[in-house]
Amino acid sequence: MALQETARHARKQGMIVIFDGKRNDIGSTAEAYANAYLSVDEQRAGDEASSAWEVDAITINTYLGSDGVNPFLEAAGHSEKGVFALVRTSNPSAGEFQDIVADGKPLYRHVADRVVDWAERY
Repeated sequence: MALQETARHARKQGMIVIFDGKRNDIGSTAEAYANAYLSVDEQRAGDEASSAWEVDAITINTYLGSDGVNPFLEAAGHSEKGVFALVRTSNPSAGEFQDIVADGKPLYRHVADRVVDWAERY
């Protein structure tokens, strides 16, 4: 079963579907990804509006900065869907970069602070 079919099936069962893609890219490409995963297409969905991927939320990679993050936040805000922002990963070597201390705190804490700032308007 294809990933898209699995997501569609899970939604029909009443499940919340989170696409763990850790998506992001430059601004225009991030916008295309955000629209594919989060924007609502009323015509395609019939009675129930949904995105092309029919997911309720997506994980995104924050390390590309605000021009890559904002399209996801805007699309999620318009469609009332969710965004999970990567702040620190759990893989064993994540600390090679994410634990580097800058201005008295690890890099991932700076990222978390920025995510809070980005999320304020939503």
